[in-house]
Amino acid sequence: MESLKVDGNILEVTLTGDTYEFDGIFDTSSSQEDIFDSSCDLAQSALDGHNVTVFCYGITGAGKTYTMYGAPEADGLAQRMISELFRKVDMNDEKVTISGSMMELYNNHLVDLLRPIDWQGRQNPPLSMKLDKSGNVQVEGLAKERASEEHELQAIFQRGLEQRAVAAHAMNAESSRSHVLFTVYLTKEDSDRTSKLHFCDLGGCERLKKTEVEKDQDRKLEAIEINKSLSALGDVIEAIARKKKYIPYRNHKLTQLLQDALGGTAKALMYVNCSPSSATIRETANALKLANRAKNVVNLASEPCSPTSRGRGPD
Repeated sequence: MESLKVDGNILEVTLTGDTYEFDGIFDTSSSQEDIFDSSCDLAQSALDGHNVTVFCYGITGAGKTYTMYGAPEADGLAQRMISELFRKVDMNDEKVTISGSMMELYNNHLVDLLRPIDWQGRQNPPLSMKLDKSGNVQVEGLAKERASEEHELQAIFQRGLEQRAVAAHAMNAESSRSHVLFTVYLTKEDSDRTSKLHFCDLGGCERLKKTEVEKDQDRKLEAIEINKSLSALGDVIEAIARKKKYIPYRNHKLTQLLQDALGGTAKALMYVNCSPSSATIRETANALKLANRAKNVVNLASEPCSPTSRGRGPD
């Protein structure tokens, strides 16, 4: 990759001369298992009561969905983390109620991927969001399905993926046109607190002209909406990193949805997938800037607490 130079955990964007130091850098020789090994401790964090979010971010076609959800021959982060959760529960002989849900944020509309969708893409009743008295995000109307065994949660996950909205465009014939959020809910028998483990596969962060959708009004609106939501996410991360008193969670449904996962004692890990193409280096550079801001955010405390205690954001 001539447009990017790597030296240990330091990455340089040759076009701009900017350098970034990250917790880890994975090249083309890295396996799905290598990537999972860098995040597997988050399963225990979720069991300990923290809200946890794993993001995959970057330009379309750079491998976000493959990293998060894998392929038939190579499980992704989500499948491996599911296995790790049940392994830890069995190993510690813990009594934990586990449920799963999957949502798609498409054109600023929430879609439940575990419920039927009509030919116009509508659901009845539609999903709506609110904060409960403890500051936890609740999505009314969302299907949450219990899973007593690992294979049951894996099946819930796979069923949700089958409904994901995918359309062909110039960047990638199998590119997502939306953000997808798979969530695992964990409630211990001796606790009234439910922690969440989110897997957030973000839509592509490319500029509109890169998608070649100007003549297709529907695809153009999709690209514009994705960029709006990613901009809002960047604003929230920036505000948390700068320890601002006001965090603009309400600027978009994406950040509203993740409000209790991007503050307080919540933990977050972001993987940025970098395209080897020099034609998209500016988009890759912008994605790296956001990841660098996210890296500079520090948690408020180590012990889980109510998300209404405004923290300084994700790890």
